[in-house]
Amino acid sequence: MIYLQIVISLLVQIFALLFLFFSRERESSGKKWKKWFVIVLSFVLTIVVVVIARICSKNLLDFTKVIMLYQIIYCSAVIDYRKKIIPNVLIAFGTGFQIICFFFQIGWYQDDWKIILIQEFVGFLMGAGVLFLVYLFSKKAIGIGDIKLFGVIGITCGFQHTYTILFLSVLLAACYGIYLVLFKKQKKDCEIAFAPFILMGYITSIIISIL
Repeated sequence: MIYLQIVISLLVQIFALLFLFFSRERESSGKKWKKWFVIVLSFVLTIVVVVIARICSKNLLDFTKVIMLYQIIYCSAVIDYRKKIIPNVLIAFGTGFQIICFFFQIGWYQDDWKIILIQEFVGFLMGAGVLFLVYLFSKKAIGIGDIKLFGVIGITCGFQHTYTILFLSVLLAACYGIYLVLFKKQKKDCEIAFAPFILMGYITSIIISIL
């Protein structure tokens, strides 16, 4: 199975890099180092996630879900950092991929479809539902793209893992915001991309899961 895992990891990595390449804006020659930084960082983080996924995954499908979700969040983080937006195509792809995984789980692995649907629904409420309430009561401090992304995370990871990712993401973003205000790096009402903190929260959560 290790060979299939390597192939899947490489294919998903190539998909992510191609997506980032075609979605980026034209950059001047003085910013080429940023492109290489993104590529190197992507490979390093992918290796970390692959190693963790091999340890914590029960089967090939679980492994693929971890890797695919990581790349979706990574692409969202990079684009959100650059443009303050999360493309709907990533949300649609993540949702479609999870639907395919659902049919694999009930067809190939013979899992109970009712339990899967309940887990996905509760996970969705934990992720997108909680952030949507924050969006309503905090004068739109959270972007719609962040809510959609956590919806994908919720249906993929279920309640417990989604809760951990959400908690860590908010905590990291809050710490960064406090740092900016205290050291007067930006104003209190500045707009901060949230997806990079979701990425850090996701990676931290899967590291915690193997400890």
